[in-house]
Amino acid sequence: MSAIRPAFPQPLPQALSRPTSPALGLPAPDQTALCFSGQAPSEDGPRPLTRTEGEFLNLITLNAHPNISEIKNFIHLNKDNPEFSINVQNPQGMTALHFASAQKKIEVVKLLIEEMTPEAISAPNNRGETALHLFASMKGYADIVKLLTKKMPLSAIMATTEEYNPALNLAFQADDKDTVAHLKKLKRIDILASFFMLIDELTGGKISEFTEKRLRAIWGI
Repeated sequence: MSAIRPAFPQPLPQALSRPTSPALGLPAPDQTALCFSGQAPSEDGPRPLTRTEGEFLNLITLNAHPNISEIKNFIHLNKDNPEFSINVQNPQGMTALHFASAQKKIEVVKLLIEEMTPEAISAPNNRGETALHLFASMKGYADIVKLLTKKMPLSAIMATTEEYNPALNLAFQADDKDTVAHLKKLKRIDILASFFMLIDELTGGKISEFTEKRLRAIWGI
């Protein structure tokens, strides 16, 4: 079946644009119009969303209980559509994974992790928050944190928000012992990997080649 290729959208009239949270771009709960209309962001921000990308984000954000089969089918139908990217970021830097994380839509998160690129999974929003930061700040989502960190490089896992909060600090604040324990293991791996990289630099050796991968395998994460 050929992919659906809708025409590139014109911006919706202001009256039809759905208000969003100023910080994250989350749709306001008391509106029913489209929250993502293809309107252009600021000159320094990401490219405008296409109509198809807006529809995709609407599928995820506007329903309290999104239909996973519908989202899967949408992704499949638009896989080769040049006007659609599952990795797209809105003007606030939010990906579909950010929205699903912020709204605690676990099944959507599991689907997106399998479909998105590692770079998009690790992408920060305009406040420096990855989806990992959002989930680490919520108690009881250690399983999702583990899924995310399997797909993310250590540099992204250890990254801080613009308020200098790493995911580990957020997990401490949320008092989530399981997430804290998992992120502590990754912190130790990061320290060891950095140590071996330093040895390489000093000796000109190849000790640390694939060190992160090897250490993760040893620790089972």
